[in-house]
Amino acid sequence: MWLFLILIGAMLIVLNLGAIKKEKNSFDNILLKKENNTKEYEVELYRMRSEFKEEIDKLEKDIEELKEKLEYNNSLALQNVSSHAEYYKEKNQNSNLQSQSKTDNVNELVVENNKIDNNFEKKQEKETDGRNKSIRVLEMEELLRKGFTIDQVAQKLNISKGEALLIKDLYLR
Repeated sequence: MWLFLILIGAMLIVLNLGAIKKEKNSFDNILLKKENNTKEYEVELYRMRSEFKEEIDKLEKDIEELKEKLEYNNSLALQNVSSHAEYYKEKNQNSNLQSQSKTDNVNELVVENNKIDNNFEKKQEKETDGRNKSIRVLEMEELLRKGFTIDQVAQKLNISKGEALLIKDLYLR
């Protein structure tokens, strides 16, 4: 019985092989027909699809590289922010020290101004060119010798700029 089944199976295989060879609709025949019948636009479409696929792959790689660079730049930015924060803290401390030194400078200027006031009182009694100069003229003369501008002199003496110019032109030649 088993011999009978093997014999029938072998006969079916032989018969089917012959039919496949004769058949025009076999896979090889269909493939040949399609290859011969392909039109130019189908070939061009295939070529374009492969180019697009390559470009998309390149773009995906570029996007990944940009993401990595962005992460790196973000980490650098965080480091820079922290270093800038430290810098500004130090700068703030330095500016506090500078403001204290500026306060000391202002105190020195006040002391110097008091000395100038004392000198003006002494010069008040001086006579120059046979005329007695007023306190303002003497003060103005002293300030101009020290290099103050007319605007600064007028402000210090609480007079107008025109009055300061007039005193300078009339008394201080």
